[in-house]
Amino acid sequence: MLFVYTSNSKIENVSASNNEYGIYLYSSSNNTLTNNNVSNNWMYGILLNSSSNNNTLTNNDATNNGEAGGIGLEYSDYNTITNNIASTYCSAGSISLYYSCNNALINNNVSNCDNGDGIRLYYSSNNTLMGNTALNNCCGISLASSSGNSITCNWVYNNEWQGFHLWSGSTENEIEHNNIMRNGHYIAGTKGYEWQFYNQQNYAVTAKNNYWGHGMNNSTIDASIYDNDEGGGKVEFYPFETNHVPCAPIPELPTLVLFSSGLLVLVGYVVLKRENR
Repeated sequence: MLFVYTSNSKIENVSASNNEYGIYLYSSSNNTLTNNNVSNNWMYGILLNSSSNNNTLTNNDATNNGEAGGIGLEYSDYNTITNNIASTYCSAGSISLYYSCNNALINNNVSNCDNGDGIRLYYSSNNTLMGNTALNNCCGISLASSSGNSITCNWVYNNEWQGFHLWSGSTENEIEHNNIMRNGHYIAGTKGYEWQFYNQQNYAVTAKNNYWGHGMNNSTIDASIYDNDEGGGKVEFYPFETNHVPCAPIPELPTLVLFSSGLLVLVGYVVLKRENR
């Protein structure tokens, strides 16, 4: 384990495996962590704790870590987490924020958290989540007592129970221009998924201008949302996008199983995009 309690350091190309934590920052600020491999640790791959502020984490591989997850922030603010892989079995979140505010999570891949969330915010407000891929988790993105967050241009796909899960006073979040597709279990009777969006609180939530999948309409989107009809707070989802949102990342094709003609359209888009490079 690499334990860091100093500031203004560059931590690059470190390999840390089979420890309780891979890299642990404690009250350490203004550090840069780049191109580190922190896999197969018992708890977190990378943990920022106790006012570890203004750090930048880029291009780190935090896969196959233990129950806590790949990257964790606890009581740490104003950090930038970008282009990291946190694909891991966990019971919390592949990337988790606890009591951490004003952080930016951009273009990360959070997948395969079979018993937890791709991204989990807990008492964490005013964070920016943009361009992340949340794929094959139990829940894609979870917010508990977390308000004022900006959540845009994310790909939230094929998560087992929910795409989004909001509870315990998570209000005034901007949840727009995301691709939210095939999350939960498909119900033939309603032609919707249970649940693409789960609002487990009495507060109303706005989730407009999102794309909910090929051929989805007012009734099938509504059927895929747990809100006031099922006992939670109302979710305002109209207007919605009728085509995928281009600002959200498209995962590499080997990571996707092409279940529908809607995703076959995306294949054509990816091929055309690559041919035009």
